[in-house]
Amino acid sequence: MKMQLIVPVFLAMFFFVLQGRAQSYSYSGYFGAHSYQETDTVFISKVDGRGYMMIPKVYAKLGRNKSRGYLILELRESGSVDFVVGNIVIITNKGNRIICRERNIRNSQKRDGVQVSSSLYYLTFKELSQLESDGIERIVFSTQYDPDGRFTMDPSEYSVRCNIFFK
Repeated sequence: MKMQLIVPVFLAMFFFVLQGRAQSYSYSGYFGAHSYQETDTVFISKVDGRGYMMIPKVYAKLGRNKSRGYLILELRESGSVDFVVGNIVIITNKGNRIICRERNIRNSQKRDGVQVSSSLYYLTFKELSQLESDGIERIVFSTQYDPDGRFTMDPSEYSVRCNIFFK
């Protein structure tokens, strides 16, 4: 009986340790001290207001490494922490849609007294080249206020007014 309990408990512990390490490896692969080819950070201007609430400054950056492309969305504000959450939709200047799935890869830190939260989304090389050739018209996403799960607006729309290109 003891042996029958030990094996499932060991497998469950092994699974949780493996899952935690895999997440930390994928997280540190982008937000650590590594460097990848990436674009300059582009400011995204706000289209619709959030009423009386503080509107964070939103920045976007495209990047690539040898296995995939990625998009980092940063929210910068001096108050509380907002995160980009859920799937995002990128609409190109030609009207094509690219949907990026939520991966729960986020980073939050204070830079020069400003709270900066970053969310990372993966792109395929095909999607990345489509964004480079067509340009980005709009990025639609939702924000979440603090980690306790309260949402500010659903969804918030932000519009990119300039194209993002690799040099």
